[in-house]
Amino acid sequence: GRIMESKEVLQAVPSLPGLSSARQTVELDFAAPARWDSDHPNLYEMTVSLEMGEAPIETVVRRVGFCQTEVVGNQVKVNGMPIKVRGILRFDQFKNEGSAVPEEIDVLDPILFRNANCNYLRSWPASDSFYDSCDEAGVFVHGEMPISFQGVVPEGTTEDFLKAADELLNHVRHHPSVIFWSLGNESEWSQPFSELARYIRRQDPNRPIFECQPFGNAEWPLLNLDAVHYPLLDLGGYTEWYRPVLFTEYH
Repeated sequence: GRIMESKEVLQAVPSLPGLSSARQTVELDFAAPARWDSDHPNLYEMTVSLEMGEAPIETVVRRVGFCQTEVVGNQVKVNGMPIKVRGILRFDQFKNEGSAVPEEIDVLDPILFRNANCNYLRSWPASDSFYDSCDEAGVFVHGEMPISFQGVVPEGTTEDFLKAADELLNHVRHHPSVIFWSLGNESEWSQPFSELARYIRRQDPNRPIFECQPFGNAEWPLLNLDAVHYPLLDLGGYTEWYRPVLFTEYH
């Protein structure tokens, strides 16, 4: 990725008593930011510093980008331009390490796939290093809930689903490479999935939402595209589908 020129903004934070918390929102105006996409992974470095007087208490540095994803008819558009994703399903597995993937592999994987002309990775929640590397290499990725192979889920499970959504959104929503949200994988649609979709839409009104091969009577208006596994039809049969189709598993 290319680090763009940035600017400094100071925002006063009200004093708080000990062991308390508050949320502070800072809005920045950018007249014409350089957009992030797969071919132009432009990034800005954001530094947030909390100070007491002139003494720094905590400093957080993040690389962020400007990227807008939308569904128009049967196309997905990034920054107003139609895209076609070419990718692979990636698991956190490595020889001799199992699921404890070394950080250097999380960094290297997106680079290797991008060099192989892949511009999209489907991944379970992964490390910060993985998403940082996707940002820098120009690789689209979707944020997928760690929910898989569920039968009809009782309504009392909704709270657990929303907690998982909060954790994932807070972990990856600032990454421009994350262009979709997935509700999970190959599960029977039930009320908790409907509540999950509505909750994510309230938290992030912009990114499209889907579930990887949902079963049962899904509430299709809550979803923005269809994610199909192992299609039986000739792929040409999907070219005139009424909305975008993503083959998230395919032999």
